[in-house]
Amino acid sequence: MFAKEDFQKMYNYSLGLTKDEDEAYDLLQSSLEKFYKKKGEQLEYPVSYLYRIIKNHFIDIQRRKSRWKMDDIEEDKNNIHLIAQNNVLDELVSKEETEQILSSLKPDERELLFLWAVEGYTVQAISEQFDSPKGTILSKLHRVKKKLRESLKDNDNRKYKRKSKTS
Repeated sequence: MFAKEDFQKMYNYSLGLTKDEDEAYDLLQSSLEKFYKKKGEQLEYPVSYLYRIIKNHFIDIQRRKSRWKMDDIEEDKNNIHLIAQNNVLDELVSKEETEQILSSLKPDERELLFLWAVEGYTVQAISEQFDSPKGTILSKLHRVKKKLRESLKDNDNRKYKRKSKTS
């Protein structure tokens, strides 16, 4: 029913939503379980239906997390050992900044950006998937791009101020 490429795209979509590999696998697996329980194979567009299940399931998980605050048991991410090579340290900083910028976006904004920028979906295809007008998707995409530009400018200004203070 699904091609190998479809599974990879669905995993990438889940990863874009969750930003964690393990959570993406869990999200995809539980969504596939729901799909097969509801006899989704009898649908005309099963891939689109599965994308919708993934999105709705992700939203349900986020709502549940917001209701019940849980402590993160992971290791302290701020405990980074200093590395002598400046290139590696610069790479870590840019990765942190990228994560910070993307975390400032709402889940639906990240989803839209992921589908458009990473997966290469057209605005028309995204509007069909979300059942919303093309103009709405275009305006949302414009606002997301504007938000990203402003965040990048803010980070560049902070970098410049940091370098000025250390010089």
